[in-house]
Amino acid sequence: PTSIIHSNVKIGKRVNIGPYCIIEKDVEIEDDCELKSQIVIGSRTIIGKQTQIFPFTTIGLQSQDRKPKINEGIVKIGNNCVIREHVSIHAGTQVLFLNIVLIIEL
Repeated sequence: PTSIIHSNVKIGKRVNIGPYCIIEKDVEIEDDCELKSQIVIGSRTIIGKQTQIFPFTTIGLQSQDRKPKINEGIVKIGNNCVIREHVSIHAGTQVLFLNIVLIIEL
């Protein structure tokens, strides 16, 4: 019980969340996903079914783009993805548009 998960996170069936993970509000983790350990999932993120995420990964945190913007982007990870150690996937930003970062299934 060392992970911190916001109360409104939607967690699917058979999801395994390892130790020291932080999952912010407005996140959806679909069925059969595995978060190994020490993973941070930022707000407005969707993790597709049967996705594996390995340690020291950050997904959906604030973009490094600091230009003025109206909409923060969202991050959507597709189904059956494998995201290995030390990966950072940031929310996209663009004035007047909503960007979606999508990892397409292979």
